[in-house]
Amino acid sequence: MVNGGLTETETSSDAPITIIHIYELNGRVLPEASDRPFELPSMYSVHQDRIDSIGLRVRDISVTGLACSVVRDWIDGARGIGTREHVACRMELLYARDGVAQLHLTTQHKDLDDARLFLGLLCHQRSTVTVSSQNHDELPLEEHLTRCVGTALKLGADVHQMIHLKTPASELGSDGYALVDHAGVPTALARTLAYRARPFDVAIGYRPLDTGLFTPAQLNRRRDSSCVVGRGVSALQQSERHVAAARFVVTTQLVAMHRLRAVRSELESIIGSVGPSLERHGGTALAEVAHLSERLRMLRLALSGSVSAITDGLPVPEATMDELRVNFAEALALPSLRGVTETLIETLAATVDSIHQESNAASLQARATADSRWATFVAIVSAATIPPLILLAYFGVNSDVDLTPETSIFDLSRYQVPWIAATALLVLIVIGSVIVRVMNRRERSQGHRVLVSAHRGGPGGVASQVNSLQAFAAAARAGADFVEFDVQFDADSVCVSASQTHALVIRHEEIAEPGRAYVRLEDALSTVRGLTRAHIDLKFDPPKLSSSFLDVDDGELAHTAEVMAWEAAVHALGGYGFLMTSRHVESIQILSEWRRRRNTTTACTLGLSLGHARQESTLAGAAGRLRDELFPSRISKRSGADFLAVHMTLARVRILRWGARHRIPIMVWTVNGDRQIRRRTNDSRVWAIVTDHPLTALKARESAP
Repeated sequence: MVNGGLTETETSSDAPITIIHIYELNGRVLPEASDRPFELPSMYSVHQDRIDSIGLRVRDISVTGLACSVVRDWIDGARGIGTREHVACRMELLYARDGVAQLHLTTQHKDLDDARLFLGLLCHQRSTVTVSSQNHDELPLEEHLTRCVGTALKLGADVHQMIHLKTPASELGSDGYALVDHAGVPTALARTLAYRARPFDVAIGYRPLDTGLFTPAQLNRRRDSSCVVGRGVSALQQSERHVAAARFVVTTQLVAMHRLRAVRSELESIIGSVGPSLERHGGTALAEVAHLSERLRMLRLALSGSVSAITDGLPVPEATMDELRVNFAEALALPSLRGVTETLIETLAATVDSIHQESNAASLQARATADSRWATFVAIVSAATIPPLILLAYFGVNSDVDLTPETSIFDLSRYQVPWIAATALLVLIVIGSVIVRVMNRRERSQGHRVLVSAHRGGPGGVASQVNSLQAFAAAARAGADFVEFDVQFDADSVCVSASQTHALVIRHEEIAEPGRAYVRLEDALSTVRGLTRAHIDLKFDPPKLSSSFLDVDDGELAHTAEVMAWEAAVHALGGYGFLMTSRHVESIQILSEWRRRRNTTTACTLGLSLGHARQESTLAGAAGRLRDELFPSRISKRSGADFLAVHMTLARVRILRWGARHRIPIMVWTVNGDRQIRRRTNDSRVWAIVTDHPLTALKARESAP
């Protein structure tokens, strides 16, 4: 078989150019007794014990040649669409101890044009590759590989190609065949190879731009040898031993990249499965949290033992290859990816630890609640039964007591002793019950952490700082869990698309003061990004939709002020979570429906605000509103809210007990007095408070038992 490559009878020593095509494989390889360890020649063999510690093994796959179709735009003179290009090759399966596998195809080529052709074909057209073996069967590459290995293996998304130019530049009499010029800059040849330029593209030429190519100084010292390293292509004009060592370095770095991607995939599955629940309020089961902690611990071990252990240069610490390792790792962006992954693991671990603490606290509170209920039941039964039993025992034992129709056991002057004893016992039971109830309430409060939202930035008594960027930034830096913004929609502004959110401003008053410049919502959100979460309180009335919020199309929903505020928060905050509250059921319904349609993982929690009955224009409307707020089960379910934001008075009257009974988070607004702040930050029924004094609330929370 000819057609551009070497024939089957030609040896690799006759070929001036060799390309090692390294393919990532999806699947796991089981070891066989005939597999051999990866070995390095001559000077690098002194590190063989370190190399063996990685457990990299090699298996030969029977193959005599391969063919690849020229399709789409691969047209070069006589070679047109639909032709088959053949080349002799050698196929090896390399796998690590954990089964991570690569396929190494080694092809030999007589000239640069043929090498360039197969460089592109075996990368971009590898799905059309067929291979032939000793029995002359011609099968697709993946099918042949699966038949030889015995397990299903698929070609991955990545391929790296190492080009070995065996003819030194000094023997050619010019630098036209060199990869690096005298100044250490990649030549035009190196750039065309890095771009996998087709033979008919070479005449176009490439500008000497920074193409992400690296030139290891140790491998470019001699004039007759050179080396360039890129993400997808590396080219070496080196001796066989240097090429073998470079192949080992490239292989191990690609194994590290494969393992790093597996770690990232596992992290993404953790985030995807539990990310929304982490923003909830302590509802994650302890068993699930323990499982998450174990998964993160294993990912830490995998990252340090399976990735860092083979990217730190210990296996081959020679200076010649170490610089190549550093350059190739940088080309793959391995250091930055590993750093980002480590940060992500630590962030998730801290979040899981926090959830674990909240789950423990929730478990303790549930147990304390059960104990409190049982103690109350025992106290009631004891109070109702023990004193009468004492009286009955007294009159039963003292048979000489004369009870005539004219006398009664309720005659305290006649039967003073038994009644004093019974009353004393009843008082002791009541006192004991109160003590147990107080202790259980304290136990329920232990471990409970009330969140703090800085109302309008939490400026305290400074009126000039209300809803200002300075107040927002100060509250975020102080450690407030949320910074609350009062958001109004300027009716005078005309919004022609959902992306125009200039009409959303930070303002409590319904009517803007003439000439006053208000803070834009995007600017306020940018102030707290990365520091804390935003609490967006919508002050405007809901829109009138053409039909039910369930039936309107996405375009109409997207033009509502509620959704514009949502999109502004998502754009400004990125993946950071935020709250949105409104006193209108219709506004929360719109946001809940938009969240469902977007099916987004953005942690947006919706809250219905209660305590606005006095804002109704009619007495009947105020009475109906007050009824719904005192008995909020119906409107809470209808709105789709995740929590209720309740006025302090309304919360104290009934809603806190109702929320604890129905397991619905309650946010209390606006808590400003020092005594009320201390009381609410120590109340296990409260999820969060809104206050003008976030520093006072944070100190009270820290000092709570």
